[in-house]
Amino acid sequence: MSKKHFLLFFIFVTHFLSAQDGPPPPPGCQVYTEFDDDNDGFAQFDLDTYFVQFRNSALTTGTGFDLSGYQIEFYPSEIDYNQGTNQITTSPYTNIVSYEQTCYMKFIYSGTGPVYNPADLAYYFTCHKLETTNSLTTITQIQDLIQLYPNPVSGYLNIKCKKETTFTTSIYDMNGRLLIQANETPTIDLSELKNGIYLVKVATEGKEFSRKITVAH
Repeated sequence: MSKKHFLLFFIFVTHFLSAQDGPPPPPGCQVYTEFDDDNDGFAQFDLDTYFVQFRNSALTTGTGFDLSGYQIEFYPSEIDYNQGTNQITTSPYTNIVSYEQTCYMKFIYSGTGPVYNPADLAYYFTCHKLETTNSLTTITQIQDLIQLYPNPVSGYLNIKCKKETTFTTSIYDMNGRLLIQANETPTIDLSELKNGIYLVKVATEGKEFSRKITVAH
């Protein structure tokens, strides 16, 4: 075999093997899990914090994408992702599909920072799953520490902690809007809230406990 023919053969084999390898596989759907203390399949997801953690992970692990120049759009279904409808803009966000909801992420370049091929971004980062879990051990530990009563409540909600510890209580409506937040307050006046169902989230010792309450005047 002449040197010319050998060189052509080498180029062909190299190109063939390279084509066979292809790009690395996508990481699959990224998963965000929240506790579902009443095991009804629904929980509140802090998407603002999740997006910050996601950007850091994209930069520091595996793919090395610097997404600082991109705005994130988040959609509750693949149809909405393709049509640009029903964008999720609230955080905390309550899943609309029980137990496991697949959401889709879209990237809008802001004009600054590194630019990437949109197909590459979609390949690695489009799919996200919001999962709920009822980890009974953790939930029981927190419930043993914090007590909320009465429920239903018409005026003051009592928060009782069984040992000295700092805690923050937040009251949300069912659209995920924060209505009241208090630090280490044993009672919260809910008399100004309309009748309905609300979510109470108590954070203490690095854990969170969520429970739905009913306001009925």
